Formats: sequence, structure tokens, C-alpha cells
Amino acid sequence: MIKPKEHIGYLPDWADHRLHSIFDYWNGVRGTRQFPRRSDIDPLDFHHHWPLIFMVEGRRVEDMTLRLAGTAYREIYGFELTGRKLADLIPKTQSHAVLDDFEECLNEGHPVFAANEMNWRPRRSRLKYHRLLLPLGNDQDEVSHVLGLAVFFDMSGRTMFV
Repeated sequence: MIKPKEHIGYLPDWADHRLHSIFDYWNGVRGTRQFPRRSDIDPLDFHHHWPLIFMVEGRRVEDMTLRLAGTAYREIYGFELTGRKLADLIPKTQSHAVLDDFEECLNEGHPVFAANEMNWRPRRSRLKYHRLLLPLGNDQDEVSHVLGLAVFFDMSGRTMFV
């Protein structure tokens, strides 16, 4: 079950400090451009966020493949996500609520923040999350990748995967 999410085009002040950190990094790298190129991003610059980081590649949501998925995602899903199609990881009944955010990031080329819940994990327990999607481009100034970071909370609001 996914509850209606709070959706904001950019990052709210109350979002977790790790989301602000990656957002500030992305803003610094992009400079005056709408979004940075994938080649501008060095994962070593945000190594302290690796467990919560993911990166997907593709020009259409249906084709997006996870190129990087931190250890928190393996813990949540119960298996390694790297190399899998994004659309295959989310149940069809709930995919529009999640994949629409990726579609917006791809098509509009701007960050997308969401605060939501998920319960499609193998253990069927629910989690809350705050997720930031950041567009990355290619040499033709098209969005080719999405860099993301999600912070997870148990249902009482305690941060997980610290």
C-alpha cells in the first residue's frame, strides 16, 4: 500500500541532512547548467552516503537499469539490485506512484523529492522514506541517468540504515 505522498519539485528545509548534502553537491557540480553530466559526478565525493545512493541509467522509465544500488537497498529488498530493471522491482499495482517521479525527473530535467511509504519488501513490513532524484545528462544535454538517495524510517519515525 502506498499512501498519497508529499511531492515537491525541490528539496524542503525539513528533509534529512543527507538529502541536503547530495543536493548541494549536485548543485555545485551543475553550475549554471540545468543538470550536470554523468561524467561530472565522482561517487568518491559522496562516499559517506553510498549505502543510501542509487543510480539508474536509461532514457525511458521502462528501460531504466540500476547501475549502482547501495547496501541499504539489498537489505530492504533481500537481494542485489544492481543490473536489474527499475520497473521490475516495483509491483505493478504500485508502480505508477513511484515511476511517475522518475518520469518527471527524466522529462523535466529537475530534482524530484518525495516523502512516502512502501510495503512491497519481502518481509511485508512498511517503511517510510524520503527520496531525492537528481537528473544527470549526456553530451547532448539529455537526461541519461538519475542519481538518487533515499533515507528510510520505521513506522515510528526512527531512521534506519544510519
